[in-house]
Amino acid sequence: MNRKTKRACALLSAALTLSLPLSSVSPLQQTWILHAETQESGALSLLNYSVLNAKGEEVKKWHPGETREVRVLLKHPRLKTSAVLGSSSVQPGDITDAIQAELTHCGFTAAHEAEVILKSRPNQLLKFELVFKDVKWQGQNDRFSFFIEYPHADTQGETETIGISQVVLPEEKKEPEPQPDPVVTPEPEQPPVEEPADEPDPYQYNDSEDPGDVNEEPAVISAAAPNIIIQKYTYGGDSVEAGSTFDLNIQFYNTSKELSVENIVMSVETEEGLSIANSSNTYYFETLPPRNALSQKIAVKALGSDQSTSPTITVNFRYEYVDNNSRIERTSSERIAIPVYQPDRLEITEAALSPEIYAGQETPLSFQYVNKGKGTLYNVALQVEGDMKTLLPVQNLGNFEPGKSGTMDLILTPETAGEHEFKVLITYENANGEEIKREFPYNANVMEAPVWEDPGMPVPSEVEEPQNQGSVWPWIVVILLVIAGGLGFWFWKKKNNNIQKMQTTDWEDYFSDEEDLPEETDPEEMKEKAIDEALGGEAEQHETR
Repeated sequence: MNRKTKRACALLSAALTLSLPLSSVSPLQQTWILHAETQESGALSLLNYSVLNAKGEEVKKWHPGETREVRVLLKHPRLKTSAVLGSSSVQPGDITDAIQAELTHCGFTAAHEAEVILKSRPNQLLKFELVFKDVKWQGQNDRFSFFIEYPHADTQGETETIGISQVVLPEEKKEPEPQPDPVVTPEPEQPPVEEPADEPDPYQYNDSEDPGDVNEEPAVISAAAPNIIIQKYTYGGDSVEAGSTFDLNIQFYNTSKELSVENIVMSVETEEGLSIANSSNTYYFETLPPRNALSQKIAVKALGSDQSTSPTITVNFRYEYVDNNSRIERTSSERIAIPVYQPDRLEITEAALSPEIYAGQETPLSFQYVNKGKGTLYNVALQVEGDMKTLLPVQNLGNFEPGKSGTMDLILTPETAGEHEFKVLITYENANGEEIKREFPYNANVMEAPVWEDPGMPVPSEVEEPQNQGSVWPWIVVILLVIAGGLGFWFWKKKNNNIQKMQTTDWEDYFSDEEDLPEETDPEEMKEKAIDEALGGEAEQHETR
């Protein structure tokens, strides 16, 4: 179904609806009437509406022909915001074209389509505000009908109607208008009826009174049937925490301008996820005057569940009223939605900062955590703010499912010595879409890193040992030199004595016998040879030693 077809269906639905009397709901300020079936099981809920003048001031009376601005705040009990936005990145408070609305054929006209301001986050139920500018009231009725569609969502559009209580209806002029019509209609019929009056039959003249009887019928039309509707309801905030007990205050209203309702019995039926606490679900009220409201406070307990939901409560009314001396019994029923969310129970153990932190060195910081809640925590992030450097300024840790535990680690890298004040921020979104921040402040005293070349620093014992061992070596060298010198002197002395002994020997006497001398032997040669042999033998003995 394209947009033109949707609008045609919506206009036809609005036209059929406008044919019904709505004067009984004109004084309501928060009345909601559903005219089109939607794909969702629940209809939009009217939270509030206001009528403003050109200065932005709220007005209490709206006369025909005046131009005003109308703001309508709506909430869908089941449709998520993300399903309507699609891939759009619109934030709460922004104007979006993912929701479109325009006035249908009703007692009001506007030159432009409505501006739509988003009021909810992507994971929350759809909540938005319609801003109709330059709206002119035609003075006919108080019905303010408009068509809403979601171009990016797989759901049908819907036509909604509210009663604007600020309009000043010309009630006194409306009642005389239908009376001249039946009176004027029989006047031309009277002359032909008077013609048979000349006849002697008197019954023919009495028949002329029938038109008069017909003209009196509008005077005995029954008044509009009174309706009981829920004018507004409160439950203490935008949502209810699972497992808590809250007060549901329901205010219901008699829409009739003339008739009172009596013997009112209100019964409350809760859906799964809610239960009535410490009371009955049936309440009795004796009477409710026209255009008046009554309220009833009910204690309701939100039961725990694994995820956030919006269970509904059905309110049934059974009542009586008297019209034209006859008592009539009627019933009505309405549903209201109560958003219930799971509270977050993320326990974080604060990390202890090391007492010794040096500039230019890495220092770890770990936080232990456990998710004790029943709901998932989304978009958990860890970051450091302040006078402290880290390896990763922001860490996206993803989602924490129920029961998940572990550690969130940081690496601090201070660049300079001194006092550094900083804080660790842990942020996440709970099941209700609210952002939660946890802060852990720290004050770190960063010291200068140790330098081994600094003379003022103590020298390790491993460096001192080589110096103590080096002081023994000179004595060992001296001792070895003394020993070598002594041996050298001894060898030289003995060699010198052998030479002197050879020189003083009488070799002629030694070789006195000529027969002992070899032939052609020079005595000097023999002397030198003997000396060499003596010296060579001493050298061999020294080497052997």
